[in-house]
Amino acid sequence: MNFQPVLLAAGRGERLAPVSDKTPKCLIPIGNVPMLWYPLRSLDLAGFSDVLIVILKSYESKISSALDHMQKKVPWKTEGFHYKFHSIVENIGEEEGTATSLLNIASVRKNDLLVISCDLITDVPLKSLIEKHTLHRATLTCLMKKLSKPEGALPGVRSKAIAKENNVVGIDEKSDGLLFIYAAADHKDHINLTQTMLTRYPRMLLTSQLEDCHLYCISREALLSVPHATNCHSLRTELIPHLLTHQYTPGDFSIDEDKLSMDLVTKLSSWTDHTGDMHGPYHDTKTRCYVHVAESHNLCLRSNTVPDFYEANKQVCW
Repeated sequence: MNFQPVLLAAGRGERLAPVSDKTPKCLIPIGNVPMLWYPLRSLDLAGFSDVLIVILKSYESKISSALDHMQKKVPWKTEGFHYKFHSIVENIGEEEGTATSLLNIASVRKNDLLVISCDLITDVPLKSLIEKHTLHRATLTCLMKKLSKPEGALPGVRSKAIAKENNVVGIDEKSDGLLFIYAAADHKDHINLTQTMLTRYPRMLLTSQLEDCHLYCISREALLSVPHATNCHSLRTELIPHLLTHQYTPGDFSIDEDKLSMDLVTKLSSWTDHTGDMHGPYHDTKTRCYVHVAESHNLCLRSNTVPDFYEANKQVCW
């Protein structure tokens, strides 16, 4: 596959305290295996073997040792990995962000990036996300799931519900185009929609019932075109909003010759991804973002808080 998998494992796991006080977040056990085993397993099932793992320099020794152990033996109900992983550790400093690492990786790799968080446990086939990204020659394609409440109470005297960081998501239902993601806490009273957005998508779905799973396909050309002055350090709060906003600004990211040829074929054909105006396919823009929503029967968990960690262990083990 023409994608470079990148596993993000540099988080300290502050919201998992005290579970993460003495253990790197990605090595916290879920169902008797380290947390990062699950995204590695998803990549393995999709046929990937060359994985870049982004970690903090201070955790390199522990994580490298755990990876070596997983290559030899996985102590759980599994047949192990189908492929021999070639895991290249990409160190980042204490002050660097995940977006900075992705920009650096894009500068030395030739493929689009498949980015997955170490705290994601899912049985959603990665192929479905990759196919949508490839079909539309997209800039960004992300996985989301419908919000659900954990069943049962958390163990312990001090168990309290931790509120989810809800987002307001705009989607073009016809094409699954991802129009915007706004933090609900920052838009309690109103949401600003640009004239360009409303002209292109006069009918859109607005929802606060979708959760970002932190699994993305990102175009290499888009990453290379991010200006240094943008100061994108955080993937989720800076880089992704930048890519989404670029859909409505003049100019496009640089695109390689093969993609330009496919865009020409699309433009000359009678196919279109929308109705209601005379614009060409994709509104004549090469910057486009999409969402893939997990089916209700799919397992899709993130273990980034104590309640989520408990829920993940319950569903994996029970």
